[in-house]
Amino acid sequence: FLHFTINQELWGTLQQNRQIVVTHHLEFARKVADRIVFLEEGQVTFNGSSQAFFESDNPRIQLYLQQLL
Repeated sequence: FLHFTINQELWGTLQQNRQIVVTHHLEFARKVADRIVFLEEGQVTFNGSSQAFFESDNPRIQLYLQQLL
């Protein structure tokens, strides 16, 4: 599990560009993601807004969030 420190320069860069970021660091994802694609066993389980992901009632997503938040 990697620990990321978001400094002002990195935050500014991420806000100005569209990028794909692969991470298990959910607080980082919550801050920078407009959309989240959640993969489980190689299959897309969720593809939508970051707000919808963190508010999802999907039991697998809820379990994942509980384990990592």
